[in-house]
Amino acid sequence: MAKGKKQDSITFVKERFEEAEDWSILRQVQINRSFYSSKQWISWDRVARQVYVPELRPGEVRLTFNKIKPAILTLLSKLCKNRVQLEVKPDTNDIDRIETAKAGFKYLTFQWTEDKMDAKTRRLKFFMLLDGFPALKVYVDKNQGDDIAVEPDMLTGMEDAEVPTKTGKIVTVVRDQFSLYVDPNAESPEEIKWVVERIPVDVDQIEDDWGVEVAPEGDITVRNSFDGGLGSAKNKTYKHHAWLYDYWELPCRRYPNGRRIVIAGDKELENSTDPGEFPYILFPAIPLPGTAVATGMVTDLTTPQKSYNIKRTAEARILEEMGNPLWLKPEGSVDDEELVNEIGGIVTYTPIGSSKPERVQGASVDNGWQAAMERDESDMEDISGAHEISQGATPRGNNTLGGLQLQVEQDETKLALLVQSYEDGIKIWGEKVLRLVQKHFPEEQQLSITGENGEIEAFSFMGADLTGGEVVDVVPGSSMPTLKAVQDEKVMQMYGAGLFNNPQTGQPDSRRVVRMLGESIATQYFDDTEQDENKALTENRLYQQAFGDEATVQALIQYQQQMQGYQEQAAALAQRGMDTSMFQPPQPPVKLPVVRDFYDHEVHIAAHNRYRKSDEYDELPPELQALVDQHVAEHQQALQAPQMQAQQQQAAEAEQQARQQAEEADKQHQHEQAAKMQDHHIRMQEMAAQNDAALQRQGGM
Repeated sequence: MAKGKKQDSITFVKERFEEAEDWSILRQVQINRSFYSSKQWISWDRVARQVYVPELRPGEVRLTFNKIKPAILTLLSKLCKNRVQLEVKPDTNDIDRIETAKAGFKYLTFQWTEDKMDAKTRRLKFFMLLDGFPALKVYVDKNQGDDIAVEPDMLTGMEDAEVPTKTGKIVTVVRDQFSLYVDPNAESPEEIKWVVERIPVDVDQIEDDWGVEVAPEGDITVRNSFDGGLGSAKNKTYKHHAWLYDYWELPCRRYPNGRRIVIAGDKELENSTDPGEFPYILFPAIPLPGTAVATGMVTDLTTPQKSYNIKRTAEARILEEMGNPLWLKPEGSVDDEELVNEIGGIVTYTPIGSSKPERVQGASVDNGWQAAMERDESDMEDISGAHEISQGATPRGNNTLGGLQLQVEQDETKLALLVQSYEDGIKIWGEKVLRLVQKHFPEEQQLSITGENGEIEAFSFMGADLTGGEVVDVVPGSSMPTLKAVQDEKVMQMYGAGLFNNPQTGQPDSRRVVRMLGESIATQYFDDTEQDENKALTENRLYQQAFGDEATVQALIQYQQQMQGYQEQAAALAQRGMDTSMFQPPQPPVKLPVVRDFYDHEVHIAAHNRYRKSDEYDELPPELQALVDQHVAEHQQALQAPQMQAQQQQAAEAEQQARQQAEEADKQHQHEQAAKMQDHHIRMQEMAAQNDAALQRQGGM
């Protein structure tokens, strides 16, 4: 490339940077950071374009009571309370695409942990509150990852700089407004056409990464915060570094694939019209009209904070003067050194007329001062949304449960704008990661993640299985802070209303409710359910593999016909009262899923029914559909077996009870007959005795 052309690209990038560098924005960012860092008595140096703390004037007192930092930390804690929940949706309803989407979700979980995204998003949210317009940069770093074993024959015709030594790695970094400069003509983030990233980079690293030798630019100073005073050198300096400008232009009519120009030390490092995935994701906090650059929460807090500091400083000065007011003394009445302030001290003076030395009471602190400072505090709470209840203090006024819940909801509602911006950006992050892994890492990877129950789950993933068009969704409001007591009460109300009842059994799913309340006693239940679902999906894939081979399909159709003939023959023999055990059923030509008694049959039936609702199942021959239907029927029989067994047991118990009752009735009848016979025998004996007595009386006469 000609030197003139390189110089043109260098000039172009620097002109773009100067166009995007807005010092009114950078000045406000410096002010915000200074106020957060308790440097609040500050001024602006127009020459050095830097915030600094001016020297104290004689007798001047400056007190700082930082109300901004606790408010920002409170908001940051609320924003970091819940991790955002991602979902990967398949591009079709095909079983394979659903499985690929699940694998994509697991990969995002792996990437989130591998890239330490919890810490990075925490820093990102901090810059959203403080500055207002940070960004994430997502790209593939070919200098990271595992080492590559390079064979000697692979080096033929390649230069040393072209030989890959690492597998590469997807990297996410946070960029603030002192690193990333955007198109100033855009009025919203969606209208941004180009960005320039400027960061100091060690010249040795530039040579290692780009193969270009660049001279250091001396001591590079990054004025991204405050200075202790004019002439002091407290800003961070970079030695042996050079400014690296990374210009990215989004796809347009002239550059359908976008454009990237990288320069450093007046040398061009890269100039590409097909640079790949645009790496930046912008996270605007509080929008401003007429510009794409947003502002932070601290911007509007600086005015009441400054007013509060002035009042507290004046109050302290007045209180100090009230304890040691001025003396008024007639000239010649007393020497100055005799005017003492000790408790119980005696001052000897010479009266001059009716005058004598006396104290002059100055200004006093009344209730108006306290009311004015409370107004400043109230203004800061209203601006930030971090009221007393959000900071863990009991608010004044309505302290009922409903009132407290309403105040908490009001504070959290003010965070909705930041939460939505954050969730929109994380959705883009997830889609970028999947596109990058699909393009740069198509081979199979063996990865592991920590599951929901704290157990290590290993899985295999191939970027080639992705289409690049997977949709990543964020559960709306999943990162929104919630009050656990209110959430638990809501869950219990839904539980009491029967919203968690099983529609088939009508019984409440108590284990699900316990899990929603944050308890872990239902871990085994969820582990077993997921294991059964994975087993059922494996059975679905087994059917798909068998039905995908033409020879296997013909063998299965023949097997199904033989099975139908066997069942008809066995039924005919059973009607004749003949033993059917002598006839063995035909064996399937391939291994088919078998129903086991220890499966969760409801989970299996639900998974198989999803397959039976697919277009792939509808296109199968009736004989193959019958195989799946028969398998589901076996699950249904196994599911109903306990009920049928219970019914049979109840019938047997009822029959046994009836038989026992009949036996008892027969015994009772026999007992009654025996009693009657005994009574009859006794009566006959009595009658015989009476007859004998009568005959004896007649013979005596």
